[in-house]
Amino acid sequence: MNARGTALLTAALLLLLAGALLREALFGGEVLSPAGFLLKHPPWSADAPAGVAPGNPTLADQATQFQPWALIAQRQLDSGLPPLWNPFAACGQPLLANMQSALLSPFATWLHLLPFGAALLAIALSKLLLAGLGTALLARRLGCSAPASALAGLAFAFGGYQFLWLGHPHSSAAALLPLLLLLVERWQDEGARGWLPALWALAVAGLLLCGHPETALHAG
Repeated sequence: MNARGTALLTAALLLLLAGALLREALFGGEVLSPAGFLLKHPPWSADAPAGVAPGNPTLADQATQFQPWALIAQRQLDSGLPPLWNPFAACGQPLLANMQSALLSPFATWLHLLPFGAALLAIALSKLLLAGLGTALLARRLGCSAPASALAGLAFAFGGYQFLWLGHPHSSAAALLPLLLLLVERWQDEGARGWLPALWALAVAGLLLCGHPETALHAG
């Protein structure tokens, strides 16, 4: 099986597993957000339904920072305004210049194309596909068989770090790592020919704009 066949096999397996793990958001009408965490805190706790047990508090930053920033930016863009300023934090704070708002991340493109809940799901699926396909193609280029390469893609895409932080900017930067390594391999073997330097530059730019400089540093 060539690289294209490996990519198709990996993509099919990634989508099947993502469909199983994210089925509530894909098919159940729910939003891929830990915002239920807010029901544990005033003023929302006063109206929390009986018996509600909010999920993983480790993901609270999604509900208190990353997703509100994205929603504010989306609403400002829909109003024809540049998303430069967050008027709701303290006495106002920079929004675009906030290094973790990631409004220039390649994954943030979905915020301009889809309603907010659908955009969150599309961003998550894009990260899983990029991480998995990049890993599978890298493994294939390093001489692994097609099944082994597909398994490597699944392991990285759904590994603890990548899947736990799927709604955080951490996973955005990490998702680009296999692609960067694949480009390094191709550059070493083929030299700086054709579209390779431009794609490399775009991948590095995406890494730096993903919203988590720490993970970008590790990837670099």
